[in-house]
Amino acid sequence: MTQRKALLTRFLIGISIGLLIAIPLSELAFYFQGNNTSRPPKTITIDIPAGTAQKVSQGQSVLPQDLTFVVGDILVVNNHDSIAHTLGPLFIPPNASARMALDHLGGFSFVCSFQPTRYQGLDVQEALTTATRIEGIVIAGIPLGILLALYSLILRPLKFGKNTPPPGTA
Repeated sequence: MTQRKALLTRFLIGISIGLLIAIPLSELAFYFQGNNTSRPPKTITIDIPAGTAQKVSQGQSVLPQDLTFVVGDILVVNNHDSIAHTLGPLFIPPNASARMALDHLGGFSFVCSFQPTRYQGLDVQEALTTATRIEGIVIAGIPLGILLALYSLILRPLKFGKNTPPPGTA
C-alpha cells in the first residue's frame, strides 16, 4: 500500500468513526432539548376557559406562559370566557374564535389579556426534519473524524521506507 493511500485510508476511517460517534451524540442533544418541533405544521387550539378574567385579576395563570410552534402552524384561540380577550393582533369576543398563521421564524412577545403578566411568548421554529438531523451529524462528525485521524497519526505514525518519501515531498 502506498503512503498516500495509507494516509487517505487513515482519514476515511477517522471520519467514519467520527460520524458514528456523532449519531448518538446528536440524537441525544435533540432528545434533551425536549424538542417538540419534530412534526409537520398543524392547527393548534388554545382554549380560554370560563372564569379566566377573574383568575387573571387574582394573579393566577391559566395557560402556559411561553409556547413553541413550527413555521406554518395555525393558532386558533377559542374564548369561553364572559369577556373579550386579546392576544397581540387578535381580538377574541366571548364565545368566539380567532386564528393566526405562524409563518415567520422568531420569538414573539404579544400583549395578552389572559395572562397575569399581560404578555404571551410565542416561539416559532423551523420543523426538525430528517435533513436537519443529518446536517447536525455531519457538522459534528466530520471535524471529529478529522481530529481522530490526526490523533491516530500522532499515536501510530505512518512508517516511511528508505525509498518512499513522505507524501508531499520529492
